[in-house]
Amino acid sequence: MPVLATIRHIWKPGRVAVCGLVLCCASCMSNPFATKPSASPADIARFGPTANQRILDLKAIREAGPGSDPAVHESKATELARKIQAERDPLVRAQIIRTIEIYPTRLTSAVLHAATNDPEPAVRIACADSWGKRTTDEAVEHLSELFKKDESIDVRIAAAKGLGTTKNQAAIEKLAPALEDKDPALQLVAVESLRSLTGVDLGYDVNKWREYLKTPPSERQQLGLADKLRQLF
Repeated sequence: MPVLATIRHIWKPGRVAVCGLVLCCASCMSNPFATKPSASPADIARFGPTANQRILDLKAIREAGPGSDPAVHESKATELARKIQAERDPLVRAQIIRTIEIYPTRLTSAVLHAATNDPEPAVRIACADSWGKRTTDEAVEHLSELFKKDESIDVRIAAAKGLGTTKNQAAIEKLAPALEDKDPALQLVAVESLRSLTGVDLGYDVNKWREYLKTPPSERQQLGLADKLRQLF
């Protein structure tokens, strides 16, 4: 089955967790070096690289950059998509997300979308960070959904931050629910994202930002100027 067709299948709720448990148990029996931070060349030849070594390899790929050849982008994205489907370690899966993001392909978008259902928050946070580096409406929608539906406050904070780094004006309205959240850390990140997106500085007063978002877009700039004048006098 083609990689693109199997991406959503592998991230059905619970599937990664179950597969990861089975693979981990099997690996613990066959690979006594699985949890060691490093291993000798003989160990690697016999048992394969450790999680730490796999992460270092992925970082090296990212640091090398994507290049400009679309065929290479497709090839690398396909290779990484296959790896993430088989990877049992959540930290390695998170690094695969941070690596595949440099390849601008349709498959990359499919992997980022599917991985938002990963059972491990670290992977979903990596997805939020990756979507936040894109300026598209698609990125805004995925981040908005992640913010609204994820049960982890850390993931929701990453999504709110990502909305700000998209630099997409459509993200402004998506941050309104974050201002109503009870978590002060989430409110703070939402305010920082709004400051970045709007270019308006209303400080960190959540009530002022609530008022700002309730104001028609055509009048928002005047609201920001009025607040600056009040601060001067």
